[in-house]
Amino acid sequence: MSTIHGPDPTRVDWHQFGLAEPETPPSLSPGGLTNGLITPAQEGGAIIHTGIANGCVAVSVELRDEAAPLGVPSWQEWEEIGEVTVHAPTGRLGVRALMDDAPDLPLLTPHGAGAYRVRVHARGRDIAYDASLIDEIVEDYFIQVWPAPPAPELTHKQTDKCGAGLRHSAALNVACLAKQHLDRPGRR
Repeated sequence: MSTIHGPDPTRVDWHQFGLAEPETPPSLSPGGLTNGLITPAQEGGAIIHTGIANGCVAVSVELRDEAAPLGVPSWQEWEEIGEVTVHAPTGRLGVRALMDDAPDLPLLTPHGAGAYRVRVHARGRDIAYDASLIDEIVEDYFIQVWPAPPAPELTHKQTDKCGAGLRHSAALNVACLAKQHLDRPGRR
């Protein structure tokens, strides 16, 4: 069974909105960004990376009892599609704005605490990259969620410039962290 909710305007700040439990803003680990779209957070939840810097995006969610079929909705409609495991320590995971009230969407974890697969579809991230859009929505996100054991990250589609830039920056950050580790005093 699955139910779809939205789209609902969701506030974006600092190029991101989150999937988080109440009073627990998601935070990234160093070098955590890999697919340029969704990054699981250390304490549970995830960060979804947007093209606009500030403003609102349209978010729809599909809550499922089992894995979403690949290619549904049609992948031709979307520019980026990524899938990760997200942990919900208390089972109250929801779509959250970083500096505003949560959108009017249901909890993403109707099966309670535990591990969930989250597949995020995005389009429009290149339309107004780095802009602050208050009165106009140009980006859409469709988030599918179902209970599942932890599994490796999957990337189904990568075609926008926003994601390519984020992936490039992440690779540079990982290389910089590795160099800093190797250059520490006392390392041979």
